[in-house]
Amino acid sequence: MTRINKSLTCILIAMLAVMQACQPKKEIQGHIDSQTPTQQYYALTSPTAEWNSVEVPISFSLEKPQRISLSGRARIEQGKAIELSMRMIGIEVARLLIREDSLFAMYRLEKVYLAESIKSLTNRLPVSISNLQDMLIGRPFIIGASTMGPGNKKNVDLEYSLNSLTIIPQKQPKSMTYGFTANTGQEIYLSRFAALSDKKDITVTADYTPWTNTTPAGKVARTTLLDISAQKTNISAQISWKWQNAKWNTFNNISWQVPGNYRRINAEELLKNLHQ
Repeated sequence: MTRINKSLTCILIAMLAVMQACQPKKEIQGHIDSQTPTQQYYALTSPTAEWNSVEVPISFSLEKPQRISLSGRARIEQGKAIELSMRMIGIEVARLLIREDSLFAMYRLEKVYLAESIKSLTNRLPVSISNLQDMLIGRPFIIGASTMGPGNKKNVDLEYSLNSLTIIPQKQPKSMTYGFTANTGQEIYLSRFAALSDKKDITVTADYTPWTNTTPAGKVARTTLLDISAQKTNISAQISWKWQNAKWNTFNNISWQVPGNYRRINAEELLKNLHQ
């Protein structure tokens, strides 16, 4: 890593460690905390399974820049698309679709829609659609590649402290540093993802509650808390996943159709509207 990335890595590790220290500690330690960091890493990255798609009910809460609570549905096509449909009193009010190369959104109450290329929105955060999917459901990943697995052990640095394991990929993107923290008490699960830009003007964190027991895709987070700060924009949101009602491997090829009589807006206008 370059000197600046080594410095950013130290900052990120410190940030992860401080945040983790604020979490309540369990008095009784289980067998996970008695394992070596390498054993803990394998325990964290091993419980995965093959899947193609999932449709799952969600509860969505936006805390910043406005307070909004909605029910909805998420559809995820592995490595291809993420669709979120938000509903109020059973009626869809907004929809978001993210593909590998594009992003679409529409807001029915104002009859506006957004259509942007992913490259124009994430040129400083070179993430893939698979990375975004992993970040949402609470799995560690390699930016620009795939879900982190046991075979990636040689490519990461591990830092252990009581009840937590910090994982920093050795190869960092040019413009940012990122890493993960896992809870290693009586059970092991991913508890935090954090990313920091080299200019420190963009930070992204995701906190996770303990994993579900199991799903056809392996273990995933029950709740995801997102916090994004970019220049003058701060967004905080929470997604609660109702995995017990999920439908697995029942669809493919999520599509998008430009709604009739809607006005197209850009990302800057959308963010401006959120602050009003």
